[in-house]
Amino acid sequence: MKLLLIFFFFTFSSIANASLRELVQEYLKSNSTVLKSKAQIDTSFLNISSVEAQKIWSLTYAGNREDDNLEQVRAFATRDTTTTTHLLSLGKGFNWGGEFALNNTLVKYESPTSAQASNGFVQGFKYTQDLGANFLGRSFYSELKTAEQTHDSTEAQIKHNLQSSLYGFATTYSQAKLNLSLLKLQEAALDRAKRRKELIRRRVRDGLKEKVDLIQARIELLSAEEQVKSAQMRRKTSLESLSNALHRDVTRKEVEPFDARMLDMRTIPAGNSSGNLEITSLEKKVEALKTSKENVNYSYWPTVNAGLEYNVNDYDTQKSTAIDEGMLLGSRNASETILSLNAVWTFGNESQKIARAKNNIELRTAEMEKDKLKINFLKSEESLLTQLELLEKNLKSVKARKDLAKKALKEMTKLYNRGRADLDQVIRAEESLINTERNFVQYLAEREGMIFRLASLYGTLEEYLLK
Repeated sequence: MKLLLIFFFFTFSSIANASLRELVQEYLKSNSTVLKSKAQIDTSFLNISSVEAQKIWSLTYAGNREDDNLEQVRAFATRDTTTTTHLLSLGKGFNWGGEFALNNTLVKYESPTSAQASNGFVQGFKYTQDLGANFLGRSFYSELKTAEQTHDSTEAQIKHNLQSSLYGFATTYSQAKLNLSLLKLQEAALDRAKRRKELIRRRVRDGLKEKVDLIQARIELLSAEEQVKSAQMRRKTSLESLSNALHRDVTRKEVEPFDARMLDMRTIPAGNSSGNLEITSLEKKVEALKTSKENVNYSYWPTVNAGLEYNVNDYDTQKSTAIDEGMLLGSRNASETILSLNAVWTFGNESQKIARAKNNIELRTAEMEKDKLKINFLKSEESLLTQLELLEKNLKSVKARKDLAKKALKEMTKLYNRGRADLDQVIRAEESLINTERNFVQYLAEREGMIFRLASLYGTLEEYLLK
């Protein structure tokens, strides 16, 4: 018999866990708050892509047509020339602080003094290397690392918010279980009240009991009916909360009540502060601020750009000839090479000083919050584990008390039927049993809520609910 009860307990527990698991899976797929949080994670990831997207190929075109009829000093003549220019440039920036550009310029020059228009084509490349703040791309890599760490911090914070939302859903489900369990207890009490009233009615008819007993039985029956209606209202409210979370109607059949016959001692989750999502978010934020501080320090360096430019060109009345001869791979009739060095060093660096001061304030604040959260984590963990230990002792006690209350009601009913106890004593025994059963399921709900809190503290609530 004992083995049969254990098998029944595990079977019922598995069904109850499966019901919660299915609703949690649906919640994670359909709840608007969850979907919004997941979208925020995707948006945060795009910030990394936006930094990387700074170093991409770009194609630039510029066109210009100039009709020049301005008067000139010599002989008070006018130029009367027309120049059409097309510029096409292909360029790219590199992570290491370099920039490359391939430039192509086509010019058409028309003048009344020339029988034919003259076509010119220039092709060349230019490479510029940052030797200052972004030397070998250190500023860019620092910015990219900051974006990645900021994303990690944001993702952990959003997951923490998501877990808080999931915790709210799990506790709502637990409350629905509690209300359904209390309703079943009240329905069982109502059935007992009906049977007792009918039994007393027959005994009063047979002259074995007084009419006052029947009146009392009717009073208790009405009270039991009122308690059932109140429990039905509470159950309806909790089902409404679940329905709002899942954006559909949730029925009573989808919620499994607590098993008031045996103790449901699910494994207490294990973990430590390294899994706490709020602490993780602040740790990532501190890392990002430290990296950002490096980037601010780089901005104190002067802007230094070294450049190399090489161009080849050709002019001819034939456009095709000018292009062929003016290309880098052509005969290179005319070419130029330009070496350049540009340096700019600002005085005062007021904007950099302000940025550094703001960074220092944010860094100190984040480190302070992180340290405080770790202290709070230890206090919350210790408190929850202690409460769970005490609550489990109460559960064992109330389980024994419930069994005794059942025996007491059974024995008191026997005494009443023999005329050795009055109805008030039976009613008090009934109330004692109901209160004990109510305490039992309330303790079960309280323990489940504490386990959900502990799993949230360890950052493993979703894993715990879905296992």
